[in-house]
Amino acid sequence: MTNGVRGDPTLATAAKGEALLSAMAQELVEGLKQLYPKVVV
Repeated sequence: MTNGVRGDPTLATAAKGEALLSAMAQELVEGLKQLYPKVVV
C-alpha cells in the first residue's frame, strides 16, 4: 500500500455505503448510551 488507498473502491455501492454509515451511527449511539446512561433521548 504505497498510495494510501485501502481496498478496491470499484466494489463500493451507495447501498453498501448507506449500510456501513447506518451501522457506524448505531454503534456510536449505543456507545454513548453506555457512557452516559442517565441521559434520556
